[in-house]
Order: sequence, then C-alpha cells, then structure tokens
Amino acid sequence: MKKRLLILFFAFYGALQAVAQIPFDVKVPDVNKFVQVTSTGVYLRQAPTTASPKLIFSASGDCLDCEPSLVWSSGTLGSNDQRVDVNLLYVCGESSDGEWWNVQYYEGLYGDMAYKEKAYIMKKFCKNLKVRNLPLAAPLDKNIQLVLSGPYVGLCLEWVYGYGDSQILRIGRYVNGIYAFAYSIEFSNNETNETQFKIVNDFDQISFGAHLFNDEGRLDLVKLANDTKVLNILMNNLNKMRKHNVAYLGFEGDGNWYLWGEY
Repeated sequence: MKKRLLILFFAFYGALQAVAQIPFDVKVPDVNKFVQVTSTGVYLRQAPTTASPKLIFSASGDCLDCEPSLVWSSGTLGSNDQRVDVNLLYVCGESSDGEWWNVQYYEGLYGDMAYKEKAYIMKKFCKNLKVRNLPLAAPLDKNIQLVLSGPYVGLCLEWVYGYGDSQILRIGRYVNGIYAFAYSIEFSNNETNETQFKIVNDFDQISFGAHLFNDEGRLDLVKLANDTKVLNILMNNLNKMRKHNVAYLGFEGDGNWYLWGEY
C-alpha cells in the first residue's frame, strides 16, 4: 500500500513539474530575499539614512470616509496620520555602506496590491526568512483550487473580491511550493450553462455557466478545476485578461500564508 501511494505521489509531483502545456510563465519571488522586522516602532525610510522622510499613511482632515494615502513625511505624526505596520518585506538590494536593505513594501487591499513603495530599512532591525512549501490543499479561507488532473494539471485558480461588488478570478501555477498567479479577470454568473466572454463597461469579463456555482450562488472552484471545456476557454483567452504577478508564500516556523505581489 505504501509503495502504491509513493508511486502516485511521485507521478503527480512529476506532472506538476512538467507543466509546459500551460502557455504562460509566472513570476515566482526569490525565496532567499525575504526579511522580518524584529523591532517595533521602526520606520521605512525614503533613503538609507535616519534623517530621510519616513513612510506613513495620511488621511485628509476634511474627508472622513476617504482611504488614507501612502506618503513620505519628514515631520511628526499628525492626528490623521498612522505608522506603516512593517513586518515581512521583500529585499530588492542594499545600500552602498551595507547597513540598509532596499525593500519592497506591499499593503493588501480587496485582495489586490493597492499600496506599494520601495523603501529602506536598517539591517539590524531585520532577520532573514526561509520560505516553506505551501500544501497542495489550500486553506478554505484562501479560495484556491489546484487542477489535479487533465491537460492543465498544476494550474491553480483563486477567486477574490474586487472593488465594489465585483468578483475576480486569478489564474496561475503551483511552482516549487508557491502558489503564483499571472492573470486575473472579473467574472459573473450568466444563469445559463454556457461560459463566454463579454465586454462590460469597455472591459472584458468572463461570464460562467450557472452549473459552476453552488446553491449559494458562489463560484465552485472544484467544479471549475474539473471542467476542461471551460478551462480551455480561459486558457485560449488569456490575452483578454489583466497580467500581473501575485503569489502566496509560507515561512518556516510560521503557519500563516503571506501575499506577495508586483505590478
């Protein structure tokens, strides 16, 4: 029994590695370039010096419902300002004196990278992180499904909420223990059994057949992952989708999943 399970595992693992039939490449972040901030109250700086402006969130005083903006500030925090919470950072390089990391800061919003900024942080406040493989079965709260058989084995699908009431499907690949996504498109339920592309407000949108949704009207990613006909439609229309780089990673000693992205 054990021998049979090992054979099945290695067969599936080999299929994941041989995904040349999927006609796109994904950008997987460098797994050796993540650091964690180990001290509290540390600011991200615009240049590698403590005299440089710091990165903060600032909201307009006359707009109570407005989202705060990511800005560089040289002064003290005002009543409508807040410190940027720095925890996990992607390293892009280092300063000429070797004492600062040049990092990429991301702030996730609505499942997207709404805020991002290049900045500097002193190395003494950081420790290097080692990436761990994410399991093939994603947690339910991530809404991610891996295609386990057929011509698109190794393809991964995710749905996230967009702006307003819109819903977005991401398409990517499971690569070296990382879920990496390369395309996304807004989707809807057309209440028939046909899946087709249509233009809504000058933008392409995929309208899925009703058979791909559950009783609560929610897209069932397991059904989608097993519907080769619909996957063919998606893969033949990648040129109508938004192209980007988003990935989920895990770090050793930490059971959480972390979102990384670059546009």
